[in-house]
Amino acid sequence: MFFNIFKKKQLKTAQFINELYAKLNNCHSLKEISDISISFLSQNLSVSTGLFYILDNQNKQLNLSATYNISAKNLRFNIDLEDSMFIDSLQNKNIKIFNNIENLESKFNIFSPYGMKMAIIPILDEYKNIIAVSQFIYMDSLENYNDISDVLNIIAEHIIKYQKNKENKNYFNLLNKYIITSTTNKDGIINFASDAFCNVSGYTKLELIGKSHNILK
Repeated sequence: MFFNIFKKKQLKTAQFINELYAKLNNCHSLKEISDISISFLSQNLSVSTGLFYILDNQNKQLNLSATYNISAKNLRFNIDLEDSMFIDSLQNKNIKIFNNIENLESKFNIFSPYGMKMAIIPILDEYKNIIAVSQFIYMDSLENYNDISDVLNIIAEHIIKYQKNKENKNYFNLLNKYIITSTTNKDGIINFASDAFCNVSGYTKLELIGKSHNILK
């Protein structure tokens, strides 16, 4: 009997993870990744409200990226890394549970702080560096929070993948704009020319691609 229950739980967890992975793979922005992540986490943890922050290392702050079951209208969009509510979780890189939250209504513009609890869950990369933080508000108990490590790893993987792709795109744009460069295939036919190359040569990309470098003579 216990084995059957355990097996069903494993199958449900696997299905949940596969569904999350498939949805995140189809995301084209960090906002989409954040929206799907906070929704999946909130539903799995059975919480009433969720918020999702992306870490901005350059400005040393958390930026609100998505919410679940709450309007972002009156929320703080930028939170300093030294904020007292987050600092323990950020320093220790583990889940922080608040059993009694005062002034929750003024902080989050929700119905009543009475009986409300809060959990802050950091999301780490493979080197245990924080890249995002999820925050949840709930009434009774936080379910399944010991069983979400795989989910957090998948979310972290897709955040990192998006950020690296964005960095690569920015690098390519700079290269294209400022570096005079072109590439050819094995037959010496141009298959790429940067904007800077076109500006110096006086040719457009349409005129260069598919031609030999001899055209420059």
